[in-house]
Amino acid sequence: MNRFHATRLLAGLLLICSVPLAAQSIHTVGPDANCDFASAQSAIDAADDGDTIRLMAGPAGSGFVVAGKALTLIGGRNNCSSGLGSGFTTFDQQGSGLVAEVLYNAAPEEPLKRVTLENLIIRGGGSFGYFSGGMLIRGTPNRLVVELNNVQVIENSRTDATDHGAGIRVLTTRDAAPSPRGIMLTIDDRSLIANNQTAGKGGGIYCESTHDTSDLPFLVFVGTGLISGNEAGSHGGGVAVNGCRGVALRNGGPVALFFPSGGIVNNTAGGRGGGLYVENGGSATILNRSEHAAVIAGNEAANGGGISVTDSGSLVTVNDAYVIGNRANFGGGLDVRDGARLFMTLAQPCRDPVIGDGQIQYLPCSVLADNEAIGGGALQVGGPSEVHLAGTILRGNQATSSDSNGGGSAVRATNSTIYADDPTEVRIEGALVHGNVGSSLFRASNAIDLQLRFTTVDDNQTPVLFQNAAATGQTTAVRVQSSILRGTTWRSDSGVGAISLSLDCVLGDALPAATGADSLIAYSGGIDPRFIDADRTNYRLRPDSPAIDYCDDRHEVPRRDLDYNPRGLTWDGPPLFPAPEGGLGPWDLGAYESPAAQVDLLFGDRFDQ
Repeated sequence: MNRFHATRLLAGLLLICSVPLAAQSIHTVGPDANCDFASAQSAIDAADDGDTIRLMAGPAGSGFVVAGKALTLIGGRNNCSSGLGSGFTTFDQQGSGLVAEVLYNAAPEEPLKRVTLENLIIRGGGSFGYFSGGMLIRGTPNRLVVELNNVQVIENSRTDATDHGAGIRVLTTRDAAPSPRGIMLTIDDRSLIANNQTAGKGGGIYCESTHDTSDLPFLVFVGTGLISGNEAGSHGGGVAVNGCRGVALRNGGPVALFFPSGGIVNNTAGGRGGGLYVENGGSATILNRSEHAAVIAGNEAANGGGISVTDSGSLVTVNDAYVIGNRANFGGGLDVRDGARLFMTLAQPCRDPVIGDGQIQYLPCSVLADNEAIGGGALQVGGPSEVHLAGTILRGNQATSSDSNGGGSAVRATNSTIYADDPTEVRIEGALVHGNVGSSLFRASNAIDLQLRFTTVDDNQTPVLFQNAAATGQTTAVRVQSSILRGTTWRSDSGVGAISLSLDCVLGDALPAATGADSLIAYSGGIDPRFIDADRTNYRLRPDSPAIDYCDDRHEVPRRDLDYNPRGLTWDGPPLFPAPEGGLGPWDLGAYESPAAQVDLLFGDRFDQ
C-alpha cells in the first residue's frame, strides 16, 4: 500500500470512529474554588459519555482510571474559568503503583468508546505486578479507542521479569469487534515515551494480543514523536510486540544539536531488540512521512541492536527508514530468526540528508548504516527465516571479530551444523553495499540461500566478499545476478558440505578464475564499471560504463532503482562500450539504472564544476 492510500485510509477510519453522542458537559478539575472537582478521579466518576474534563496545569495526584466511558481529558489549563493553557498536568505515583488505566472489555454489540488524553505527564509508576508502571490500556479492539495527544510517559518502572511495558501496556481482551472500526491506541507526533524501565519486555511500549485483530488495518499507531532512553531487562528496549498485528511506527524527525525530535533512539535491551522486538506472530511496520524518514538509531541489545523479530508468522516491514548506529553482539542493525520475516524497502526516491542551521533532516531513504556487532554488523539471520532488502543502502557497518562468531559486516546468515529445517533465505536487490568493515562482507553457514540481484558492491574494507561454510549434509548457496562486484578475495569456504557460488550477468574486478565461482554465465571480469565518482560514493554509471544495457530480463527485476527510475530503460545516449559478455538487453547492472538524460546531466555537472 502506498503512503497516499494509507493516509486516506487512516483518515477514513478516524471518521468512521466518530459516533453520535448525547449532549456533552465540561467538568473542571483543580485546586481553585471555582473548579468543579478537586481530583481527576472524582470528575471521571461523575462524567457521562462524551464529556470533557479540563485539568489545571501542575500536579494532579497519583493517577486515574477510566472504565467503560468515552471521555476527553485535557490538561495544562491556566485556570478553571477558561479553556486556555499551554502547560501540562502531571500524574505521579512517586515510584509505586499504576498511574493511568483505561479499560473497556466490551461485547461486540456494545458501542465504540473513545478516550482522548491531552497535555498530560504520566510519571513515576513503579513496583511490580498488575498495578505498576505508567499506563495500561486494556479492552476490545474496535470498541476501545484511545488517543494520546501531547502526552509524556516518562520515568515509569516495573521490577519483575514477568512485568512487561513500563511506559505503556496495550492488552486485548477479545477478538476485534465488527464495524465501526477504530485504532485501539494512537500516539500523536508531539508525545514522548522516555526513560521507562522494566525487568521484562517493552521498556517504552508493550503490546500483547492472542486475539484475532485481522479486521483492523492498525491496532496501534505511533506518530513521529520520540521513544528514547527506555530499558528492558529482557527484549524490546523501546517497543515490544507480542502477538499484536498491525503496529505502525512512524517515529522520526530532525536532529537539532545532537538532540532528536523523533525516532526510536538510544533504547537498550538485555536480550533482543534494543529499539524494536516482535514475537509470537506479531507484525510491525516502520513508516516514513513524505518530509522525513523514520529513524531507529543508537539502540543496544545482545542481539538485534535496532530491530529483532522472531518466531514463525512474525513480520517486520521497514519503509524508507534509517537504521543507524545501533550495537549488539550479533546483528548490530537487524536480527531475524526462527521463521520470522523482515522486509526493508524503498518507497520513493532515495534522498541524501539535509544538513544546515544546526540540524540534520533525514529525508526518505532505506539505509542500514554504521551499525556494529561481533558478527553481522548490519544483519544477523538464522532459522527458516526470510529477509528481503530492496532498494537499501548498506554502508559503514562493522563486524568486529574475525573468529568463528564474527564476520559478515553486511550479512551474517548462520545455522548450526545439525540444522534440519528449511533454508534461511536472504534476498538483497537494488542495493548499494559499500564502506563496510570486517573480516568478511557476507558470511553464510549451513542451509543458507543468499541472493544478490541488481546490487552494487564496492569499496568495502573486508578481505573476503563471501565467507561460506557447510557441515556434513548441509548446503550453502550464494547466487549473484545482474550485479557489480569489487573485492579482494571473493570466496573463502570451510566444511565438507555442499557450497556453491554462481555468477550470472555480473561485472567484476576479478578475472573469471579468481572469482572461485562454480558457475559463470555472462560474466565480465577485470573490468572497471566506470562509476561517476566512487571516491565520493556516487556509484551511478558513467555514459561510457560497460554495465549499461548489459543483461536481459532472465532474472526477477526490481521495479525501481535507488533513484526510483524504472528498470530496463533502453539506452538512448552516445554509443555504448559493451563488456565482453554484456549487451544482452536493456537492463543495467547494479543499483542504478541509467537514463541517458540523467547520466549526461550528472556527468556533465561533475566536470562543469
